[in-house]
Amino acid sequence: MAFGLNSMQMVRFIHRVSMTAVALITGATGVRPINSGGFSDSRYPMAITMGWHRIRLSRQEYESGEMNLLLGAFRAAYIGRNGPVGMAMFGCWADDGECYFVYTTPSSVRHITPLLDAYSASRIDKPNPVGLSLIYGDESGLSSREVGFEA
Repeated sequence: MAFGLNSMQMVRFIHRVSMTAVALITGATGVRPINSGGFSDSRYPMAITMGWHRIRLSRQEYESGEMNLLLGAFRAAYIGRNGPVGMAMFGCWADDGECYFVYTTPSSVRHITPLLDAYSASRIDKPNPVGLSLIYGDESGLSSREVGFEA
């Protein structure tokens, strides 16, 4: 077991990191500019691509190291893009303690679209900052307002 991961976790980790690295290197984030100045992608309507996103990890996924895989991929994207302003990942446990929620800022979306897709992230309104902890990135992202596009 490398890095404390079983073989299936290692395969998922390698796949997710590889896909994120390819997207970062090629710029293939799944979001491309269109004439209107917004963004378009056949997989994601504009309302889904921008804004806050939430990834839900079950307690079992969290305890088996899935959070480390997610953090590694996010960190690779953050570093690969030279730490974009407002790009951050926050987290907190659900009230019942059965799952861990990971939140990504609107500034993160264009840099981690493949990651959001891999984890079936849900588009949400801005989360309540009470109880959220910074996992990685630029903490000013918590004050990120939702915008229709990024320059």
